[in-house]
Amino acid sequence: MRKRGFRRFSGIYRTALPRQVLPDPVTTPVSVLLGETLDRWLKHKSANRKARTRTIANYEWLLSTYVKPALGSKAIAEVSESDVQELYNDLLRRGIGAKTVRNLHKVLEPAFTRAIGWKLLSENPCKHVELPVWDRKEARYLTPEQTQAFLAAARQDKWYIAFLIAVETGARPNEYLALRWNDVNFDERSVRICRSLYWPPGGGFEFTKPKTQRSVRTKTISRQAIEALRQHRRVQLEQRMQTRDYQDCDLIFATEIGTPLSWRNLGRRHLKPLLTASGIPEDGFSMYSLRHTHASLRIINGDSLRVVAEDMGTSVAMIDITYSHVPRSLQTSAAERLAGLLYGT
Repeated sequence: MRKRGFRRFSGIYRTALPRQVLPDPVTTPVSVLLGETLDRWLKHKSANRKARTRTIANYEWLLSTYVKPALGSKAIAEVSESDVQELYNDLLRRGIGAKTVRNLHKVLEPAFTRAIGWKLLSENPCKHVELPVWDRKEARYLTPEQTQAFLAAARQDKWYIAFLIAVETGARPNEYLALRWNDVNFDERSVRICRSLYWPPGGGFEFTKPKTQRSVRTKTISRQAIEALRQHRRVQLEQRMQTRDYQDCDLIFATEIGTPLSWRNLGRRHLKPLLTASGIPEDGFSMYSLRHTHASLRIINGDSLRVVAEDMGTSVAMIDITYSHVPRSLQTSAAERLAGLLYGT
């Protein structure tokens, strides 16, 4: 009778030893390269439904452009804090801006954190890295007088209604250029901002979800803007009847064949000439400056930062940081109103 736990071999009973499991050379931390881990992290982020397509594309561009050429072929377990610090310092020496370096850090640090969860390293080499100071530039915006002059000049432009909606809503360019006619409520004088226009690096265009959940919002516009929209719709319908291969995306702002407008082309071919015609310096001015103009005019008007932030689909902190300089005259009028309350003057 054979005894349990023993195995017969060449006529001799021997104790059965447990099978020895060898480590997988592919997944051993010492052999996993940083570049491979970054690719794995990007796939992980892509599978997350909360991440936007353009966000992932931006992550991939930053990592492929700045990290992989320098550290991609190095084993992730061997990447040290000094390696990351030297990478950032080298980018700064090459003339890469402090903002870009800080944005890169916001991508690289969570990638290393995820790698810790995957047991590929024990400590995040980004944890104590010193980041460059970024001096935020003041947002360019139009004064009330300049805004009136600009809109007066824009009345003669083909895309006057786009500029008017931009100023009145404060929407991001890729938000109002994604507006469809079914987003407009003519009776209630409102537009619903619920999508964003994205131009992938490989070509074509996509409609994606807005930047954040708070970016989904409904904006009331003026009677003048509603009437301008009605007129624009009539002109657009007439043009569509004369175009054979019109791609009907139901877009308010579309090219002659129905495809979306490029906000960069709109700024270069229409906005800049209109600024020049209005006697306004165009240096540093872009389509985003119309969003800044909306916020500045609201603050000048005395609207609270919280209300402005909600209407623009952003945070109070972002409004406070971006428009902290707007304007000195507002502070003066506030002081005068307080004096009136205290002294009756």
